[in-house]
Amino acid sequence: MDLETLQNDATALQSQLDDLAVKHYTSFLSHTSSTRKLTAALDEFPESISSATSKINSLSSTLSSSKSELSALSSSHSSSRSSISDLPPLLTLLESPQLIDLLIRTNKYSQAVQVSKHVLSLPATSVIEKLQNSILHGPYFPTLIKSIVSHLQTIPHSTSSTPPPPPP
Repeated sequence: MDLETLQNDATALQSQLDDLAVKHYTSFLSHTSSTRKLTAALDEFPESISSATSKINSLSSTLSSSKSELSALSSSHSSSRSSISDLPPLLTLLESPQLIDLLIRTNKYSQAVQVSKHVLSLPATSVIEKLQNSILHGPYFPTLIKSIVSHLQTIPHSTSSTPPPPPP
C-alpha cells in the first residue's frame, strides 16, 4: 500500500466519523448528560449515606429515650392502679374517726367498737397501717374506752328500759 491510498483511507474514515458524529449527535449529547448526572449522583452518594446514618442515629436515641419514658409511665400507671385498688378501704379509714366520734357522742358504744374492729380488719397497706395506728393511738380510741367505762359505772345494775344518760 502506498502513501496515497493510506491518506485516502484516512480521509474516508474521517468523513465517516464526521457523518456518524452528526447523525448521532443527539444520542451523544444525551449519553454525555446521563454520564455527568450519574457521576454527580455517585459523588453525592457518600453524603446521602452519611446523612441517613445520622438520621438513623438520631431516631435510635429518640427511641431509646422514649423507651425510658414509657417505662417510667408504666411504673407510674402501676402505682396509680395499686392506689386505686386501695381506695375503698382507704375511704372507710378516712371516714371512721368521725363515725366513731359520732357514735361515742350518741352513746352507741357497741357500734363504735364494731367500727374500730372493722378498721383493724382491713387489708394492710402502708397507708392503711398508718391510719389504723392513728385510730388506735389517736384521740378517739382512748376516748371511746373512757366513755364506755364511765357509762358502765353510771348504769344501775337493774334492767330498766330507760336509756342511759349521756357521758360527761
